[in-house]
Amino acid sequence: MLKAKKYENYKPSGVDYITDIPSHWEVKKLKYVATLIKTGSTPSAKKGDYFTDGIINWYSPSDFNDDFYLKSSTKKVISKAVEDKEVAIYEKGSILFTGVGSVGKVGMITEKASCNQQINIIELNRDFSNIYAMYLLYIIGLEVKKYAKATILPIFNQDETKSLNITVPPIYEQTKIADFLDIKNKEIEEFISYKQKQIALLEEQKEAIINKAVTKGLNETIEFKDSGIEWIGDIPKHWKVKKLKFLADVMGSNVDKLTKEDEIPVLLCNYTDVYKNDVITNGIDFMEATATDLEIAKFLIKKDDVIITKDSETADDMAVPTYVAENFDNVLCGYHLSLIRTYGELQGKFLYYLFTARDFNIRFELHSNGVTRFGLGSGVIKNTLIAYPSQNEQEQIIEFIQIELLKIDEIINQIEKEIDLIEEYKISLISEVVTGQIDVR
Repeated sequence: MLKAKKYENYKPSGVDYITDIPSHWEVKKLKYVATLIKTGSTPSAKKGDYFTDGIINWYSPSDFNDDFYLKSSTKKVISKAVEDKEVAIYEKGSILFTGVGSVGKVGMITEKASCNQQINIIELNRDFSNIYAMYLLYIIGLEVKKYAKATILPIFNQDETKSLNITVPPIYEQTKIADFLDIKNKEIEEFISYKQKQIALLEEQKEAIINKAVTKGLNETIEFKDSGIEWIGDIPKHWKVKKLKFLADVMGSNVDKLTKEDEIPVLLCNYTDVYKNDVITNGIDFMEATATDLEIAKFLIKKDDVIITKDSETADDMAVPTYVAENFDNVLCGYHLSLIRTYGELQGKFLYYLFTARDFNIRFELHSNGVTRFGLGSGVIKNTLIAYPSQNEQEQIIEFIQIELLKIDEIINQIEKEIDLIEEYKISLISEVVTGQIDVR
C-alpha cells in the first residue's frame, strides 16, 4: 500500500464532498474548464442496418468497465451512419460521463467512437488534463449517484453536470497525478485479473470433481465395464444404466406468467430463478401469477425435485439444473422449464449433480434443435440414459461432492474478499490523490 505524503499547506475547498485542498489548487465548475456535448438519439429501428458489420465503436453505459479506458463496444456502427449524419463521431481522448440510468459512470474513448443518448461527451480545454479529469469525475460520479433524480431511470442532467465543482491543480501536477494513477490502476487491475483467473480455475476444479464422482464413482480400484453410453464410456461394473423416464417423472411445464381472474393465485419458479440459482429455497423472490387446479397438482415443486431449463439462445447453454431444497405450499414450476421428480432407485441430488457434469450435459447440446433459439424436446430428456449406483453409494458421492465443494467455495470467498478490499483501496487511493490528500509530485 502507498505511504501517504501530504502537501505543506491546505485550505477549505468550499465543497461538501471535497475536504481541504492544497492551498495553491483551485475549485471551479466543470463548465469553465470543459465543453459538454449533448449526444444525439439512438438510431431508430429503421436504421438498424447501421449496426450491421460496423467498425466504429458505439458505446452505451453497459460498455463501461473498471479500466476507465474504453475499448471494444458491444455494438458498432458502419461508416454510412456517419455519412448520413445520423450518428455523431467523437474524437479519441473524449470523456464519456453517463447522465441517465447508470448515472456517474466515466470512461475515455481510445479511438474515434459514438455513443447513445444516455451519455454526455466532455471535451476539456487544452490546458486541462483529460486523464486527470477522468479520474476526478470517477470519484465525483460516485457522489453524483446519490443526487440523481429518481424517475423511471435515475437522471443527472446536463446543467447539473456543468455545475459540478472540480478540483483544479496546476497543469503539471494534473499530468503527474494522471501518470501516477495510470500506473497504480494498471497494477490493481492486473491483481484483480490474476485473482479472477484463480477463481475460474477453482470453478473448473469444482466441475472436475463433480464430473468424475457422478460418472466414475469414488473407488478407482474397482472393476469397470463399458456403459454403452458414448459420452460416459466405462463405469463401475456394479452400476446400472436406465433411461431417465424409468427413474423419474419428467414434466415439461406449461404454466405461464399471466394472471387470470378464474384461476388460483400462485408463485412461479421461473427460468431466471433456475438459471441463476443452484438451489431453490424460500429466500427467492418468486413471481406472482395464477394457475388451474390441474396445473397446481402437477407442477407444485417439492423437496428433492430437479428443475432444468429446456431452451436457450445457444446450444451449449442447455439443460441448466437447479435443486429444490425444501417443500413449498404454492410455488409452481414455470414455463420453459422441465420438472424432474425422481423415485425408487435415483436420488434427486445425485441427478442434479449429474446434470451439472459436462460429460453428461454435453448430450443436450448435441440433441438441441433451433436456429435463433435452441430447445429440448421432452423425448430427449426422458430417453436420456442414466448410469447410477446404489442408493447408499449415491449418498456417499453426494456427501463427498458437498464436502469438496465447500472447501473450494471457502477459498473462492476469501479471494472475492481480497478483490473487494483492493477495489475499496482503489477508490480511496484515486479519491485522495485527485483531491490533494496525497502528494505524488
